[in-house]
Amino acid sequence: MLRLFSFLIVIVFVLGCKTSTGPSSNSPKDTFSVLPTDSVIVPRTVIQSNINFFILESITPTARPATIHFVTTQQYGMSGYRIDGKLSQEGNSIKIQLDSIEAPEMGAAIITTASVSYDLGVLSNGLYDLTISINGKTIKSHLLVSDTSYLINIQPNDIIMPSRPRLLRVPTTVIWGQAESNTPMPQQEFIDSLIAHGAIQRALPIGYYFYFTVVSADSFSIPSMMGSRYGQYFLFDFLDSTSVSRALVKSFAKRYGDNIYIGLFGGRGEMYYTTVLGLEP
Repeated sequence: MLRLFSFLIVIVFVLGCKTSTGPSSNSPKDTFSVLPTDSVIVPRTVIQSNINFFILESITPTARPATIHFVTTQQYGMSGYRIDGKLSQEGNSIKIQLDSIEAPEMGAAIITTASVSYDLGVLSNGLYDLTISINGKTIKSHLLVSDTSYLINIQPNDIIMPSRPRLLRVPTTVIWGQAESNTPMPQQEFIDSLIAHGAIQRALPIGYYFYFTVVSADSFSIPSMMGSRYGQYFLFDFLDSTSVSRALVKSFAKRYGDNIYIGLFGGRGEMYYTTVLGLEP
């Protein structure tokens, strides 16, 4: 009898739940029921890491837009973490608000940082007020843009710092890159051809240019690897037209095929590869 009575109580409770038209006024509202079916809840956390930031300048044939990049010093165990924030820009005032760390739904299991980048567009020479807000604190700094560099000057703080306060700008007539081949002669012939067409060594100011770094008056480094047995990096001043350097790269691609690789870049937006130009008619 006791088992039957318990069974009837369960049936009544289930039927009562099925016939209910909605939650009672005293019950908490189900927040998921008001979300669209395609909504995704993105996990966000407060920024607990220090931040590094830096300026980069892209070089195209028509313009030189700048971007500002922010990177956490803290590392995470999955790829895809990003810093959530926003940029507002008016005249010589640049304001950036960094709000939280956004976790990915899925990602490769690798150790990485969180980051975000903002386009600043083409910045005219002058002094810019750069204000960065993070965790409710506002840090003021200045960005000085000149013909030769971008220079960041920030007030002392323990939250955010420029990892490279000064970015030197590549002069328009400078070319750089690498030439390599499986045998000694092709890459050397290309360098000799550049010099024959007016390429000369140029003493650039020592410092970081992003695309390369000038270490001393006669030493520089380019962040690229050699894949062939013979090769060399080059950094020249090249006053002749971009069509001349392009034609040289193409002619060596046609002459030597897979036995040579050349990557030539320049301050006028040059970006020439033998692997690309060699496919042209």
